[in-house]
Amino acid sequence: MISSAPKVIPPPGIFIHSISVTEDFLHEVACKYFPDSKDYRLVVDKDGATESLVDAVWEAQKSGQRVEEVPLVKFLAKLSESPIDFICWCSSDWKNLPVVVSWPTILAELLRQTSAQPAELYMQYSRRQ
Repeated sequence: MISSAPKVIPPPGIFIHSISVTEDFLHEVACKYFPDSKDYRLVVDKDGATESLVDAVWEAQKSGQRVEEVPLVKFLAKLSESPIDFICWCSSDWKNLPVVVSWPTILAELLRQTSAQPAELYMQYSRRQ
């Protein structure tokens, strides 16, 4: 989930959707993490899901592929260079997400959290931290 529309162009396989106020739960989470924004976005695959994006990172690690070529990793690398706050949350608990403050810490957490199945991902990136 991101705090506003990114200026970063997503790689193939990544789609950005607005979160509507009618999507109560997602809107509640967005308001908690991004209280100064009103333009919340969700990062999803072609089917509107996030799990396959996270699983692709696990699959790349398992098969020895270059993780840097996975669409989610490419997108997060670019996003971390932009002035946009985001959370990665593909797990059961969305509260008290660990804070990451740079691309190296994002990548380290991403690889650690997706090293086993079922792969989960949960972290908060904020330039204000």
